Amino acid sequence: MNGNRKLKVVMAAILGAGATAAPVAFAQELPDFEQWQCRFCPFPDKGLQGSAGASVLSVSDDSARFGNYTGLDEDGAYLNADAELMYRAEGGYAVSVDVRNLGLDSRALDISAGRQGHWVVDLAWSEIPRRLDDTGRTVYNGLGSSSLTLPADWVRGDFTSSLPGLQQNLRNFTLGWDRETLALGVEYVQSARVRYELDWTYQTKQGRGLTWGNFLGGAQDLVKPLDYETNQVDAALIYTGDNWNIRAGYFGSIFSNKDLLLTWENPFTGPDRGRSAMAPDNTYHQAQVSGAYQFAAWDTVLNASYAMGRMEQGDVLLQYTLNPAVPFNALPTERFNGKVDTTHANLRLTSRPTDRMRLVGEFRYSERDNKSGQYEWTPVQSDAMPGVPFVNPVYSFEDTDFRLLAEYRLSRTLQGTVGWQRKERERDYQEVDRNEEDSYFARLRFRPVSELTLSGKVETSSRDASSYQAIPSIGAGAEQNPLLRKYYLADRDRNLGQVQADFNPGARGGVSLRYERARDRYDESLVGLVSADVDQFSAEGNLQLWKALVATAYFSRDNYESRTVGAASFATPNTALPNWDGRTDDRHDVVGLALNWPGLADGKLDLRADWMRADTTGDIRIQNPLGSAATPFPSLRSRLTGAEITADYHLNPRWTLNAGWRWEKYEADDWALDGVGPATIANVLTFGSQTQDYDVNLFMVGFRYNFIKEKAE
Repeated sequence: MNGNRKLKVVMAAILGAGATAAPVAFAQELPDFEQWQCRFCPFPDKGLQGSAGASVLSVSDDSARFGNYTGLDEDGAYLNADAELMYRAEGGYAVSVDVRNLGLDSRALDISAGRQGHWVVDLAWSEIPRRLDDTGRTVYNGLGSSSLTLPADWVRGDFTSSLPGLQQNLRNFTLGWDRETLALGVEYVQSARVRYELDWTYQTKQGRGLTWGNFLGGAQDLVKPLDYETNQVDAALIYTGDNWNIRAGYFGSIFSNKDLLLTWENPFTGPDRGRSAMAPDNTYHQAQVSGAYQFAAWDTVLNASYAMGRMEQGDVLLQYTLNPAVPFNALPTERFNGKVDTTHANLRLTSRPTDRMRLVGEFRYSERDNKSGQYEWTPVQSDAMPGVPFVNPVYSFEDTDFRLLAEYRLSRTLQGTVGWQRKERERDYQEVDRNEEDSYFARLRFRPVSELTLSGKVETSSRDASSYQAIPSIGAGAEQNPLLRKYYLADRDRNLGQVQADFNPGARGGVSLRYERARDRYDESLVGLVSADVDQFSAEGNLQLWKALVATAYFSRDNYESRTVGAASFATPNTALPNWDGRTDDRHDVVGLALNWPGLADGKLDLRADWMRADTTGDIRIQNPLGSAATPFPSLRSRLTGAEITADYHLNPRWTLNAGWRWEKYEADDWALDGVGPATIANVLTFGSQTQDYDVNLFMVGFRYNFIKEKAE
């Protein structure tokens, strides 16, 4: 058992066995762990145990994509440190500290303290860097703020080609943000039956995001500010009886955005400035109750849960436009009275009438009741002209799911499962009021010998939709073709098959093979998605080549094909018959090899080597009804290749030297990005972002110290 795993096992055991993991926990006397005399138990000796280490990292090149989530996005040296420590004292007290990537932007700290069978307190802090893009360029000043301004000498024009100051004012910038989380958790065991839980989380998100703005005749990519704060609280009281338990809880979330609007200056001829609202402040409060009861007959367990919540948001609304040249109406209300009630209910019954059979029945219900205010709005389109008045819809839905499952062990080598599931969906203000879907599935598991396991699954489902109805559009010319069927609302037939083989002849190795095929058909859709096919294959194997040398190899391939039928027309409204056919074909291959060779040099040297490659190809083809193909789109391609070698040399039981090298190369071809600069599109000022190809080497050297308690003589 490694150090990190051991620490987690010990801290989880502080509160005793299985209080929350199992559906039912029964009241019993808490064991006195201090009296245990078991040398196989996971608890370490009293005192300090664990390890700590430090290392120096060197990154060869700048790359936002390589540094995404790690913070290693700039070339140069990084000093890093980590530690996994536990101190266990008399009386059942224990403290653990887990520090990860202390010198990087992806750092984290976890501290746990507690007393066995009584209480535990967890404090955690983490930072996650999100690096989106470092290839874009912009002319705007004030990036990251709520006000974007143009250079003082900026001269406007009708098109990007007529902006005289464009090229000399372009400068590089980065898109991304940092997410920091502070969490506090407390669990207290009052008695063998009563326990309390409290979790509080504070999270911030700061940086730059991507958005856009437009005026009549022109549009531009924009940088929006990100300065979010979120507080969440989850509290519960748990009571455990002899054959039942119950949990009553509360969950609350409060979101705050420090930048509720974004203003920007117009680079083209037209209005001087534009303004857009950002994500509004909002809250969510939910009361929960759940429990379980175990019946004496047939080893039957009933689990149930019920929750009611409310979402609210009511920030002050912005006026329709900043352009004084456009007449506009007053807003119908100063604040939008956003209010949504949620309800969730689950009921699950599991029974085992015989040793060979297990039965499961499940019911799930979810409702979103939108009680927000409805008003008549008269928008200003593109900051230039009054739009068509409309009343905002209030989207609500109601979901009901039923599921029945039966498992039966026919013999020692053969086990089967059959099941049925029904989903019912009801919606407001959408083209389809109701969907009903029935699914039937069967699984078979066959183990003719202990070394070989064969399994298979088949599933078929059919989704039916109520009559399709047109929804009034917002804005003239935005009406949809009446033949269009949205794929998530339309009638659909789905068939799925899956087979898997696992062969483990012994300690020297094994192999696993898996294939899955899914077919979706939308036979009632004349316009829209009409078919989607997915094929997935994977293989993985490991083999002990020589003594302690173990090789692991894996390969997977995913194929996705879809067909969409369209009806193009310049008429308003669009009532054209189907007149074009679009097909997509995406393939994703992943292959890798890993070698693990511990115990070299008289047991002092551990070596590991990894290599992997991921290739993705996407093709889009368009045809007209006569079968003649339009000019094909170039293929979308990406390739990621990586290799890594690490070595650990154990000087003695306490000191270990570490060294490693990691290499990654990413190449991509994307016709929507490559060669498209800020001025390529006549009336759209873009960032001109390109595919983020990179070739980066990462080197590491360091050491690790193990805290080992000296054995008494």
